[in-house]
Amino acid sequence: MKNRLTQVHIRNFRAIAGPVDINLAPITILYGPNSAGKSAVYGVIDLVGRLCLHGQATFKDNEDLLRAMRNHDYTQTMTIGLSGQFYKFSYYDINNAGHIAELARTLHENLPGLASYLHIVPPRNENLPLDIRVDWSVNYADDRWDSDTGELRGKRRGPSAYPVQISIDGTPLVTITQDTLKFNLCHPAIEIVNTDLQDHNESFPTLFDRIYGTDPESIYADENILSISLWHYFDNGFLDLDGGLARDPTSADQVILLLMRTVIRSLIMIPFHYIASSALEFTHIGPVRKMPTDKDLTFLSENLATDKDRTHLSENPEGNSFQIYADLNNSQWSWKDGSQAWKELANSGHNYIPVLTYLLTFSEDHRPRPLITLVNDWLNAPQRLNLKYRICASHSDVRVPGASDSSEIAGDRQRPTSTVPDRITFIDLHEDGLNERVSVSNVGAGIPQLVPVLTAGFLENQLFIEQPELHLHPALQTVVADFFISRYNSSETSFVIESHSEYLALRLLRRIRETSVADIRHREFQLEPDQVAFYYFNPTTEGTDIVHLRVSPDGEFIDRWPRGFFAEREAELFGEDD
Repeated sequence: MKNRLTQVHIRNFRAIAGPVDINLAPITILYGPNSAGKSAVYGVIDLVGRLCLHGQATFKDNEDLLRAMRNHDYTQTMTIGLSGQFYKFSYYDINNAGHIAELARTLHENLPGLASYLHIVPPRNENLPLDIRVDWSVNYADDRWDSDTGELRGKRRGPSAYPVQISIDGTPLVTITQDTLKFNLCHPAIEIVNTDLQDHNESFPTLFDRIYGTDPESIYADENILSISLWHYFDNGFLDLDGGLARDPTSADQVILLLMRTVIRSLIMIPFHYIASSALEFTHIGPVRKMPTDKDLTFLSENLATDKDRTHLSENPEGNSFQIYADLNNSQWSWKDGSQAWKELANSGHNYIPVLTYLLTFSEDHRPRPLITLVNDWLNAPQRLNLKYRICASHSDVRVPGASDSSEIAGDRQRPTSTVPDRITFIDLHEDGLNERVSVSNVGAGIPQLVPVLTAGFLENQLFIEQPELHLHPALQTVVADFFISRYNSSETSFVIESHSEYLALRLLRRIRETSVADIRHREFQLEPDQVAFYYFNPTTEGTDIVHLRVSPDGEFIDRWPRGFFAEREAELFGEDD
Protein backbone atom coordinates (compact mmCIF):
# COMPACT_ATOMS: atom_id res chain seq x y z
CA MET A 1 0.00 0.00 0.00
CA LYS A 2 1.26 3.48 -0.89
CA ASN A 3 0.99 6.69 1.07
CA ARG A 4 -1.51 9.05 -0.52
CA LEU A 5 -3.64 12.10 0.14
CA THR A 6 -7.33 11.38 0.72
CA GLN A 7 -9.00 14.77 1.32
CA VAL A 8 -8.60 18.45 0.52
CA HIS A 9 -10.19 20.92 2.96
CA ILE A 10 -11.07 24.40 1.73
CA ARG A 11 -12.71 27.50 3.16
CA ASN A 12 -12.50 30.98 1.56
CA PHE A 13 -9.77 29.97 -0.87
CA ARG A 14 -9.91 31.64 -4.29
CA ALA A 15 -13.39 31.11 -5.76
CA ILE A 16 -14.42 28.54 -3.15
CA ALA A 17 -16.36 29.70 -0.10
CA GLY A 18 -16.87 26.39 1.64
CA PRO A 19 -16.15 24.96 4.04
CA VAL A 20 -15.91 21.87 1.87
CA ASP A 21 -14.08 18.55 2.04
CA ILE A 22 -13.14 17.05 -1.33
CA ASN A 23 -12.55 13.31 -1.03
CA LEU A 24 -9.77 12.11 -3.31
CA ALA A 25 -10.44 8.70 -4.81
CA PRO A 26 -7.76 6.88 -6.81
CA ILE A 27 -9.32 8.60 -9.85
CA THR A 28 -10.93 11.97 -9.08
CA ILE A 29 -12.52 14.02 -11.89
CA LEU A 30 -13.24 17.73 -11.46
CA TYR A 31 -15.81 19.21 -13.85
CA GLY A 32 -17.26 22.68 -14.20
CA PRO A 33 -17.11 25.89 -16.24
CA ASN A 34 -13.98 27.96 -16.65
CA SER A 35 -12.84 30.02 -13.64
CA ALA A 36 -15.04 27.97 -11.30
CA GLY A 37 -12.15 27.06 -9.00
CA LYS A 38 -11.18 23.57 -10.15
CA SER A 39 -7.47 24.38 -10.25
CA ALA A 40 -7.77 25.69 -6.68
CA VAL A 41 -7.68 22.06 -5.56
CA TYR A 42 -4.11 21.75 -6.73
CA GLY A 43 -3.39 25.19 -5.28
CA VAL A 44 -4.35 23.92 -1.83
CA ILE A 45 -2.32 20.73 -2.24
CA ASP A 46 0.79 22.64 -3.24
CA LEU A 47 0.42 25.45 -0.69
CA VAL A 48 -0.32 23.20 2.30
CA GLY A 49 2.58 20.99 1.27
CA ARG A 50 4.92 23.99 1.32
CA LEU A 51 3.55 25.28 4.62
CA CYS A 52 4.12 21.88 6.25
CA LEU A 53 7.56 21.63 4.67
CA HIS A 54 8.64 25.00 6.05
CA GLY A 55 6.59 24.86 9.26
CA GLN A 56 5.48 28.40 8.48
CA ALA A 57 4.84 30.73 5.55
CA THR A 58 7.86 31.81 3.50
CA PHE A 59 7.86 34.93 1.35
CA LYS A 60 6.59 32.94 -1.64
CA ASP A 61 3.92 31.31 0.50
CA ASN A 62 2.86 34.73 1.82
CA GLU A 63 2.46 36.05 -1.70
CA ASP A 64 0.34 33.04 -2.66
CA LEU A 65 -1.77 33.41 0.48
CA LEU A 66 -2.40 37.10 -0.21
CA ARG A 67 -3.67 36.33 -3.70
CA ALA A 68 -5.73 33.36 -2.54
CA MET A 69 -8.22 35.01 -0.16
CA ARG A 70 -11.70 34.79 -1.65
CA ASN A 71 -12.88 38.12 -3.07
CA HIS A 72 -9.77 39.69 -1.49
CA ASP A 73 -11.83 40.16 1.65
CA TYR A 74 -9.15 40.24 4.35
CA THR A 75 -11.66 40.33 7.20
CA GLN A 76 -12.31 36.62 6.58
CA THR A 77 -10.42 33.63 7.87
CA MET A 78 -9.12 31.22 5.25
CA THR A 79 -8.69 27.56 6.18
CA ILE A 80 -6.83 25.09 3.99
CA GLY A 81 -5.85 21.56 4.89
CA LEU A 82 -5.01 18.07 3.71
CA SER A 83 -5.68 14.56 4.94
CA GLY A 84 -3.88 11.41 3.98
CA GLN A 85 -3.44 7.71 4.66
CA PHE A 86 0.11 6.68 5.44
CA TYR A 87 1.55 3.17 5.69
CA LYS A 88 5.28 3.81 5.69
CA PHE A 89 7.56 6.56 6.93
CA SER A 90 10.28 7.48 4.46
CA TYR A 91 12.91 10.17 4.17
CA TYR A 92 12.49 12.47 1.21
CA ASP A 93 15.19 14.69 -0.16
CA ILE A 94 13.78 17.86 1.36
CA ASN A 95 15.34 20.59 3.42
CA ASN A 96 14.68 19.06 6.85
CA ALA A 97 15.23 15.39 5.97
CA GLY A 98 18.40 15.15 8.07
CA HIS A 99 16.70 16.57 11.16
CA ILE A 100 13.72 14.27 10.62
CA ALA A 101 15.98 11.23 10.32
CA GLU A 102 17.75 12.09 13.59
CA LEU A 103 14.39 12.71 15.29
CA ALA A 104 13.14 9.31 14.09
CA ARG A 105 16.23 7.59 15.48
CA THR A 106 15.88 9.30 18.86
CA LEU A 107 12.18 8.47 18.97
CA HIS A 108 12.83 4.82 18.15
CA GLU A 109 15.44 4.54 20.90
CA ASN A 110 13.52 6.30 23.67
CA LEU A 111 9.80 5.92 22.87
CA PRO A 112 9.39 2.69 20.87
CA GLY A 113 5.60 2.54 21.28
CA LEU A 114 5.12 6.01 19.80
CA ALA A 115 7.63 5.17 17.05
CA SER A 116 5.52 2.17 16.09
CA TYR A 117 2.27 4.16 16.27
CA LEU A 118 3.70 6.80 13.91
CA HIS A 119 5.04 4.07 11.58
CA ILE A 120 8.67 5.12 12.17
CA VAL A 121 9.36 1.42 12.61
CA PRO A 122 7.16 -1.30 11.10
CA PRO A 123 3.72 -0.85 12.70
CA ARG A 124 1.89 -3.54 14.58
CA ASN A 125 -0.55 -3.89 11.68
CA GLU A 126 1.00 -2.95 8.35
CA ASN A 127 -2.42 -2.96 6.60
CA LEU A 128 -3.83 -0.34 8.98
CA PRO A 129 -2.90 3.15 7.77
CA LEU A 130 -2.22 6.20 9.87
CA ASP A 131 -4.85 8.84 9.07
CA ILE A 132 -3.40 12.33 9.40
CA ARG A 133 -5.07 15.70 8.87
CA VAL A 134 -3.31 19.07 9.02
CA ASP A 135 -5.28 22.34 8.82
CA TRP A 136 -3.82 25.82 8.46
CA SER A 137 -5.92 28.83 9.44
CA VAL A 138 -4.86 32.04 7.72
CA ASN A 139 -5.83 35.37 9.27
CA TYR A 140 -5.25 38.90 8.04
CA ALA A 141 -6.48 40.79 11.11
CA ASP A 142 -4.48 43.98 11.55
CA ASP A 143 -4.81 46.90 13.91
CA ARG A 144 -4.48 49.18 10.89
CA TRP A 145 -7.74 47.91 9.42
CA ASP A 146 -10.49 50.54 9.52
CA SER A 147 -13.74 48.60 9.95
CA ASP A 148 -15.83 51.72 9.24
CA THR A 149 -14.37 52.41 5.81
CA GLY A 150 -13.35 48.85 5.04
CA GLU A 151 -9.87 50.02 4.13
CA LEU A 152 -6.35 49.75 5.47
CA ARG A 153 -4.82 52.74 7.20
CA GLY A 154 -1.36 51.65 6.20
CA LYS A 155 0.63 48.91 4.59
CA ARG A 156 -0.73 45.56 5.66
CA ARG A 157 1.52 42.97 7.21
CA GLY A 158 1.80 39.54 5.67
CA PRO A 159 -0.80 36.90 6.50
CA SER A 160 -0.51 34.86 9.67
CA ALA A 161 -0.75 31.13 9.00
CA TYR A 162 -1.93 30.14 12.49
CA PRO A 163 -3.37 28.30 14.26
CA VAL A 164 -2.50 24.87 12.93
CA GLN A 165 -4.41 21.81 14.02
CA ILE A 166 -3.03 18.29 13.63
CA SER A 167 -5.43 15.35 13.87
CA ILE A 168 -4.54 11.67 13.80
CA ASP A 169 -7.07 8.90 13.23
CA GLY A 170 -9.94 11.38 13.27
CA THR A 171 -9.17 12.95 16.67
CA PRO A 172 -7.50 16.36 17.19
CA LEU A 173 -4.06 15.88 18.73
CA VAL A 174 -2.36 19.29 18.91
CA THR A 175 -3.18 22.90 18.08
CA ILE A 176 -0.29 25.25 17.38
CA THR A 177 -0.65 29.00 17.82
CA GLN A 178 2.04 31.64 17.70
CA ASP A 179 3.03 31.17 21.33
CA THR A 180 1.16 28.12 22.64
CA LEU A 181 1.01 24.39 22.04
CA LYS A 182 -2.23 22.70 23.09
CA PHE A 183 -2.26 18.91 23.41
CA ASN A 184 -5.32 16.68 23.73
CA LEU A 185 -4.49 14.45 26.69
CA CYS A 186 -7.25 12.00 25.68
CA HIS A 187 -5.71 11.22 22.31
CA PRO A 188 -4.48 7.61 21.87
CA ALA A 189 -1.04 8.94 20.91
CA ILE A 190 -0.68 10.60 24.33
CA GLU A 191 -1.76 7.37 26.01
CA ILE A 192 1.00 5.56 24.10
CA VAL A 193 3.48 8.25 25.17
CA ASN A 194 2.46 7.72 28.80
CA THR A 195 3.06 3.99 28.43
CA ASP A 196 6.52 4.60 26.95
CA LEU A 197 7.38 7.09 29.70
CA GLN A 198 6.65 4.57 32.43
CA ASP A 199 10.14 3.20 31.80
CA HIS A 200 11.44 6.63 32.82
CA ASN A 201 9.03 6.95 35.77
CA GLU A 202 7.33 9.87 33.99
CA SER A 203 4.12 10.74 32.14
CA PHE A 204 3.34 13.31 29.47
CA PRO A 205 2.17 16.01 31.94
CA THR A 206 4.99 15.42 34.43
CA LEU A 207 7.61 16.06 31.77
CA PHE A 208 6.50 19.66 31.65
CA ASP A 209 5.96 19.91 35.40
CA ARG A 210 9.59 18.88 35.92
CA ILE A 211 10.82 21.61 33.59
CA TYR A 212 8.37 24.45 34.17
CA GLY A 213 7.28 23.68 37.71
CA THR A 214 3.89 25.02 38.68
CA ASP A 215 4.11 28.32 36.79
CA PRO A 216 0.51 28.88 35.56
CA GLU A 217 1.77 31.21 32.82
CA SER A 218 3.83 28.45 31.29
CA ILE A 219 1.67 25.38 31.62
CA TYR A 220 -1.92 24.68 32.54
CA ALA A 221 -4.52 21.99 31.95
CA ASP A 222 -8.19 22.55 31.28
CA GLU A 223 -10.71 19.85 30.31
CA ASN A 224 -8.04 17.38 29.25
CA ILE A 225 -6.18 20.00 27.20
CA LEU A 226 -2.58 20.64 28.22
CA SER A 227 -1.51 24.16 27.13
CA ILE A 228 2.18 25.00 27.07
CA SER A 229 3.36 28.58 26.58
CA LEU A 230 6.59 27.74 24.85
CA TRP A 231 8.38 29.94 22.35
CA HIS A 232 8.79 27.88 19.20
CA TYR A 233 9.86 28.59 15.65
CA PHE A 234 10.90 26.66 12.56
CA ASP A 235 14.54 26.78 11.56
CA ASN A 236 14.95 25.51 7.99
CA GLY A 237 11.63 23.72 8.34
CA PHE A 238 12.44 21.98 11.63
CA LEU A 239 10.73 22.82 14.92
CA ASP A 240 13.08 24.57 17.31
CA LEU A 241 12.11 25.05 20.95
CA ASP A 242 13.46 27.88 23.06
CA GLY A 243 13.64 27.49 26.80
CA GLY A 244 14.53 24.59 28.98
CA LEU A 245 16.20 24.08 32.29
CA ALA A 246 16.81 27.37 34.09
CA ARG A 247 19.25 25.96 36.65
CA ASP A 248 22.35 23.85 36.20
CA PRO A 249 20.87 20.62 34.85
CA THR A 250 21.73 17.18 36.13
CA SER A 251 22.01 14.25 33.75
CA ALA A 252 18.50 13.20 34.81
CA ASP A 253 17.21 16.67 33.98
CA GLN A 254 18.81 16.49 30.56
CA VAL A 255 17.09 13.18 29.89
CA ILE A 256 13.74 14.76 30.79
CA LEU A 257 14.43 17.70 28.47
CA LEU A 258 15.39 15.34 25.66
CA LEU A 259 12.19 13.31 26.15
CA MET A 260 10.03 16.43 26.22
CA ARG A 261 11.51 17.83 23.02
CA THR A 262 11.37 14.44 21.30
CA VAL A 263 7.68 14.05 22.13
CA ILE A 264 6.74 17.58 21.02
CA ARG A 265 8.74 17.43 17.82
CA SER A 266 7.48 13.94 16.95
CA LEU A 267 3.81 14.82 17.42
CA ILE A 268 4.22 17.90 15.21
CA MET A 269 7.04 17.31 12.74
CA ILE A 270 6.20 13.74 11.74
CA PRO A 271 2.59 14.57 10.70
CA PHE A 272 3.96 17.65 8.90
CA HIS A 273 6.52 15.47 7.16
CA TYR A 274 3.92 12.92 6.03
CA ILE A 275 1.67 15.62 4.56
CA ALA A 276 4.50 17.63 2.98
CA SER A 277 6.19 14.66 1.34
CA SER A 278 2.91 13.36 -0.10
CA ALA A 279 1.62 16.76 -1.24
CA LEU A 280 4.88 17.81 -2.85
CA GLU A 281 5.11 14.42 -4.52
CA PHE A 282 2.08 15.42 -6.62
CA THR A 283 3.12 15.93 -10.23
CA HIS A 284 1.24 18.76 -11.92
CA ILE A 285 0.67 18.60 -15.66
CA GLY A 286 -0.80 21.90 -16.78
CA PRO A 287 -3.35 22.73 -19.47
CA VAL A 288 -0.79 24.40 -21.75
CA ARG A 289 1.77 21.79 -22.73
CA LYS A 290 4.73 22.56 -24.92
CA MET A 291 4.65 21.63 -28.60
CA PRO A 292 8.23 20.39 -29.00
CA THR A 293 10.29 21.33 -32.06
CA ASP A 294 13.04 19.20 -33.56
CA LYS A 295 15.53 21.27 -31.59
CA ASP A 296 13.67 20.55 -28.35
CA LEU A 297 13.94 16.82 -29.04
CA THR A 298 17.66 16.77 -29.84
CA PHE A 299 19.37 15.84 -26.60
CA LEU A 300 23.07 16.17 -25.85
CA SER A 301 24.46 13.62 -23.39
CA GLU A 302 27.42 14.98 -21.45
CA ASN A 303 30.68 13.09 -21.72
CA LEU A 304 31.91 11.18 -18.71
CA ALA A 305 35.09 12.78 -17.46
CA THR A 306 37.29 9.69 -16.95
CA ASP A 307 37.48 6.01 -17.68
CA LYS A 308 36.98 5.47 -13.94
CA ASP A 309 33.60 7.20 -14.20
CA ARG A 310 32.65 4.95 -17.11
CA THR A 311 33.65 1.82 -15.17
CA HIS A 312 31.72 2.98 -12.10
CA LEU A 313 28.62 3.55 -14.21
CA SER A 314 28.80 0.17 -15.90
CA GLU A 315 29.18 -1.52 -12.54
CA ASN A 316 26.47 0.61 -10.92
CA PRO A 317 23.66 1.04 -13.46
CA GLU A 318 21.64 3.06 -10.97
CA GLY A 319 24.26 5.78 -11.24
CA ASN A 320 23.40 8.84 -13.32
CA SER A 321 26.72 10.36 -14.25
CA PHE A 322 25.44 11.94 -17.43
CA GLN A 323 23.11 14.83 -18.07
CA ILE A 324 20.94 15.39 -21.11
CA TYR A 325 19.45 18.60 -22.34
CA ALA A 326 17.94 19.84 -25.57
CA ASP A 327 18.81 23.51 -25.40
CA LEU A 328 22.21 24.52 -24.03
CA ASN A 329 20.77 27.89 -23.04
CA ASN A 330 17.75 26.49 -21.22
CA SER A 331 18.08 23.31 -19.18
CA GLN A 332 14.91 23.86 -17.14
CA TRP A 333 12.55 20.92 -17.29
CA SER A 334 9.01 20.86 -16.03
CA TRP A 335 6.18 18.39 -15.84
CA LYS A 336 3.78 21.33 -15.90
CA ASP A 337 4.54 22.16 -19.53
CA GLY A 338 5.24 18.53 -20.45
CA SER A 339 8.91 19.04 -21.30
CA GLN A 340 10.10 16.69 -18.54
CA ALA A 341 8.41 13.78 -20.34
CA TRP A 342 10.63 14.12 -23.40
CA LYS A 343 13.74 14.26 -21.25
CA GLU A 344 12.69 11.05 -19.47
CA LEU A 345 12.03 9.32 -22.79
CA ALA A 346 15.42 10.35 -24.16
CA ASN A 347 16.98 9.13 -20.94
CA SER A 348 15.19 5.81 -21.36
CA GLY A 349 16.63 5.43 -24.85
CA HIS A 350 20.24 6.02 -23.71
CA ASN A 351 22.68 3.14 -23.30
CA TYR A 352 23.21 4.11 -19.66
CA ILE A 353 19.68 3.92 -18.29
CA PRO A 354 19.21 4.68 -14.59
CA VAL A 355 17.11 2.09 -12.82
CA LEU A 356 14.53 4.70 -11.84
CA THR A 357 13.50 5.22 -15.47
CA TYR A 358 12.54 1.57 -15.88
CA LEU A 359 9.70 1.36 -13.41
CA LEU A 360 9.03 -2.03 -11.85
CA THR A 361 7.34 -3.44 -14.93
CA PHE A 362 8.80 -6.59 -16.43
CA SER A 363 8.47 -8.54 -19.64
CA GLU A 364 7.68 -12.24 -19.84
CA ASP A 365 11.38 -13.11 -19.48
CA HIS A 366 11.46 -11.02 -16.27
CA ARG A 367 13.67 -8.30 -17.70
CA PRO A 368 12.70 -4.70 -16.89
CA ARG A 369 10.96 -2.90 -19.75
CA PRO A 370 12.28 0.56 -20.63
CA LEU A 371 9.97 3.52 -20.16
CA ILE A 372 9.91 4.24 -23.88
CA THR A 373 8.55 0.73 -24.51
CA LEU A 374 5.82 1.14 -21.91
CA VAL A 375 4.66 4.42 -23.44
CA ASN A 376 4.73 2.93 -26.95
CA ASP A 377 2.56 0.03 -25.82
CA TRP A 378 -0.21 2.53 -25.10
CA LEU A 379 0.38 4.65 -28.18
CA ASN A 380 0.64 1.82 -30.65
CA ALA A 381 -1.26 -1.27 -29.47
CA PRO A 382 -4.56 -1.99 -31.34
CA GLN A 383 -6.51 -2.57 -28.11
CA ARG A 384 -5.32 0.78 -26.76
CA LEU A 385 -4.76 4.09 -28.57
CA ASN A 386 -3.81 2.38 -31.87
CA LEU A 387 -2.19 5.53 -33.27
CA LYS A 388 0.24 3.70 -35.59
CA TYR A 389 3.12 5.73 -34.19
CA ARG A 390 5.96 4.69 -31.91
CA ILE A 391 8.41 6.96 -30.15
CA CYS A 392 11.99 6.28 -31.21
CA ALA A 393 15.28 7.34 -29.70
CA SER A 394 18.30 7.27 -32.00
CA HIS A 395 21.89 8.21 -31.29
CA SER A 396 24.75 9.84 -33.16
CA ASP A 397 28.33 10.04 -31.92
CA VAL A 398 29.71 13.55 -31.60
CA ARG A 399 33.38 12.74 -31.10
CA VAL A 400 35.24 11.51 -34.15
CA PRO A 401 35.78 7.74 -33.68
CA GLY A 402 39.27 7.06 -32.36
CA ALA A 403 39.94 10.71 -31.55
CA SER A 404 41.63 11.60 -28.29
CA ASP A 405 40.31 14.20 -25.88
CA SER A 406 42.53 16.87 -27.41
CA SER A 407 41.91 16.05 -31.08
CA GLU A 408 39.22 16.69 -33.60
CA ILE A 409 35.61 17.04 -32.54
CA ALA A 410 32.89 16.16 -35.02
CA GLY A 411 31.08 19.25 -36.23
CA ASP A 412 32.84 21.70 -33.94
CA ARG A 413 36.63 22.18 -33.76
CA GLN A 414 36.37 25.35 -31.69
CA ARG A 415 34.36 24.08 -28.75
CA PRO A 416 36.39 23.20 -25.61
CA THR A 417 36.86 19.46 -25.34
CA SER A 418 35.61 19.39 -21.74
CA THR A 419 32.17 20.62 -22.82
CA VAL A 420 31.68 18.33 -25.80
CA PRO A 421 29.09 15.57 -25.33
CA ASP A 422 29.79 12.01 -26.33
CA ARG A 423 26.65 11.63 -28.38
CA ILE A 424 23.37 13.18 -29.46
CA THR A 425 20.02 11.51 -28.85
CA PHE A 426 17.19 12.28 -31.25
CA ILE A 427 13.53 11.74 -30.37
CA ASP A 428 11.11 11.27 -33.24
CA LEU A 429 8.26 8.99 -34.29
CA HIS A 430 8.12 5.84 -36.39
CA GLU A 431 5.01 5.60 -38.55
CA ASP A 432 4.04 1.98 -39.13
CA GLY A 433 2.07 2.54 -42.31
CA LEU A 434 4.92 4.27 -44.16
CA ASN A 435 7.66 2.42 -42.30
CA GLU A 436 9.61 5.62 -41.85
CA ARG A 437 10.42 8.19 -39.20
CA VAL A 438 8.63 11.49 -38.90
CA SER A 439 9.14 14.54 -36.76
CA VAL A 440 6.98 14.89 -33.64
CA SER A 441 6.12 18.42 -34.80
CA ASN A 442 4.60 17.04 -38.02
CA VAL A 443 1.92 14.75 -36.58
CA GLY A 444 -0.54 17.29 -35.22
CA ALA A 445 -1.09 18.41 -31.66
CA GLY A 446 -2.71 15.31 -30.12
CA ILE A 447 0.34 13.08 -29.63
CA PRO A 448 2.63 15.79 -28.15
CA GLN A 449 -0.13 16.70 -25.70
CA LEU A 450 -0.75 13.09 -24.74
CA VAL A 451 2.83 11.84 -24.32
CA PRO A 452 3.46 13.80 -21.07
CA VAL A 453 0.28 12.29 -19.56
CA LEU A 454 1.35 8.74 -20.42
CA THR A 455 4.98 9.24 -19.37
CA ALA A 456 4.12 10.79 -16.01
CA GLY A 457 1.56 8.05 -15.43
CA PHE A 458 4.37 5.49 -15.52
CA LEU A 459 6.89 7.44 -13.45
CA GLU A 460 4.93 9.30 -10.79
CA ASN A 461 2.73 8.15 -7.89
CA GLN A 462 0.24 11.02 -7.65
CA LEU A 463 -0.74 13.33 -10.49
CA PHE A 464 -2.89 16.41 -10.96
CA ILE A 465 -3.61 16.68 -14.68
CA GLU A 466 -5.42 19.56 -16.33
CA GLN A 467 -7.21 18.75 -19.58
CA PRO A 468 -5.67 15.35 -20.41
CA GLU A 469 -8.04 15.25 -23.41
CA LEU A 470 -6.41 18.21 -25.21
CA HIS A 471 -6.56 17.82 -29.02
CA LEU A 472 -7.74 14.21 -28.81
CA HIS A 473 -10.57 12.60 -30.74
CA PRO A 474 -13.45 11.45 -28.45
CA ALA A 475 -12.59 7.80 -29.08
CA LEU A 476 -9.07 8.42 -27.80
CA GLN A 477 -10.36 10.33 -24.78
CA THR A 478 -12.14 7.18 -23.61
CA VAL A 479 -8.90 5.20 -23.91
CA VAL A 480 -7.12 7.78 -21.75
CA ALA A 481 -9.67 6.94 -19.03
CA ASP A 482 -8.66 3.28 -19.42
CA PHE A 483 -5.03 4.30 -18.97
CA PHE A 484 -5.85 5.91 -15.62
CA ILE A 485 -7.67 2.76 -14.49
CA SER A 486 -4.82 0.51 -15.63
CA ARG A 487 -2.16 2.53 -13.83
CA TYR A 488 -4.11 2.48 -10.58
CA ASN A 489 -4.75 -1.27 -10.77
CA SER A 490 -1.14 -2.09 -11.59
CA SER A 491 0.78 0.33 -9.36
CA GLU A 492 -1.74 2.29 -7.23
CA THR A 493 -1.01 5.49 -9.12
CA SER A 494 -3.67 8.06 -8.20
CA PHE A 495 -5.01 10.85 -10.40
CA VAL A 496 -6.83 14.14 -9.84
CA ILE A 497 -8.07 15.30 -13.22
CA GLU A 498 -9.52 18.65 -14.24
CA SER A 499 -11.49 18.08 -17.40
CA HIS A 500 -14.26 19.22 -19.74
CA SER A 501 -14.58 15.81 -21.40
CA GLU A 502 -17.74 13.82 -20.88
CA TYR A 503 -16.07 10.89 -22.65
CA LEU A 504 -13.76 10.34 -19.70
CA ALA A 505 -16.81 10.06 -17.44
CA LEU A 506 -18.67 7.78 -19.84
CA ARG A 507 -15.76 5.31 -20.04
CA LEU A 508 -15.27 5.27 -16.26
CA LEU A 509 -18.98 4.62 -15.72
CA ARG A 510 -18.89 1.87 -18.34
CA ARG A 511 -15.99 0.12 -16.62
CA ILE A 512 -17.83 0.26 -13.29
CA ARG A 513 -20.91 -1.23 -14.94
CA GLU A 514 -18.91 -4.01 -16.65
CA THR A 515 -17.10 -4.84 -13.41
CA SER A 516 -20.38 -5.12 -11.49
CA VAL A 517 -21.78 -7.72 -13.92
CA ALA A 518 -18.44 -9.53 -14.48
CA ASP A 519 -18.56 -8.56 -18.15
CA ILE A 520 -15.14 -6.95 -18.44
CA ARG A 521 -12.70 -8.50 -20.89
CA HIS A 522 -9.49 -7.14 -19.39
CA ARG A 523 -8.89 -7.30 -15.66
CA GLU A 524 -6.63 -4.25 -15.83
CA PHE A 525 -9.72 -2.11 -16.46
CA GLN A 526 -11.78 -3.28 -13.49
CA LEU A 527 -13.18 -0.36 -11.52
CA GLU A 528 -15.30 -0.13 -8.37
CA PRO A 529 -17.56 2.84 -7.53
CA ASP A 530 -15.43 3.86 -4.54
CA GLN A 531 -12.33 4.05 -6.75
CA VAL A 532 -13.61 7.06 -8.68
CA ALA A 533 -15.04 10.40 -7.54
CA PHE A 534 -16.83 13.01 -9.66
CA TYR A 535 -17.12 16.64 -8.54
CA TYR A 536 -18.92 19.46 -10.28
CA PHE A 537 -17.87 23.06 -9.54
CA ASN A 538 -20.91 25.31 -9.82
CA PRO A 539 -20.18 29.07 -9.57
CA THR A 540 -22.65 31.15 -7.54
CA THR A 541 -22.72 34.73 -6.29
CA GLU A 542 -21.67 33.46 -2.85
CA GLY A 543 -18.76 31.43 -4.15
CA THR A 544 -18.36 28.15 -5.99
CA ASP A 545 -20.62 25.35 -4.82
CA ILE A 546 -18.95 21.94 -5.13
CA VAL A 547 -21.29 19.03 -5.78
CA HIS A 548 -20.20 15.43 -5.25
CA LEU A 549 -21.84 13.16 -7.83
CA ARG A 550 -22.12 9.69 -6.33
CA VAL A 551 -22.00 6.60 -8.52
CA SER A 552 -24.00 3.40 -8.11
CA PRO A 553 -22.52 -0.11 -8.54
CA ASP A 554 -24.22 -0.37 -11.92
CA GLY A 555 -22.34 2.65 -13.25
CA GLU A 556 -25.04 5.31 -12.98
CA PHE A 557 -25.00 8.67 -11.23
CA ILE A 558 -27.07 8.56 -8.04
CA ASP A 559 -27.22 12.34 -7.72
CA ARG A 560 -28.92 14.54 -10.27
CA TRP A 561 -26.54 16.29 -12.60
CA PRO A 562 -26.24 20.02 -11.86
CA ARG A 563 -27.59 22.56 -14.28
CA GLY A 564 -25.24 22.92 -17.23
CA PHE A 565 -23.34 19.67 -16.64
CA PHE A 566 -22.84 18.30 -20.18
CA ALA A 567 -26.07 20.02 -21.22
CA GLU A 568 -24.62 21.06 -24.58
CA ARG A 569 -25.44 17.70 -26.16
CA GLU A 570 -29.16 17.98 -25.41
CA ALA A 571 -29.21 21.63 -26.46
CA GLU A 572 -27.65 20.84 -29.82
CA LEU A 573 -29.69 17.69 -30.45
CA PHE A 574 -33.07 19.09 -29.50
CA GLY A 575 -32.55 22.79 -30.13
CA GLU A 576 -33.34 23.73 -26.54
CA ASP A 577 -31.87 26.98 -25.23
CA ASP A 578 -31.94 28.22 -21.66
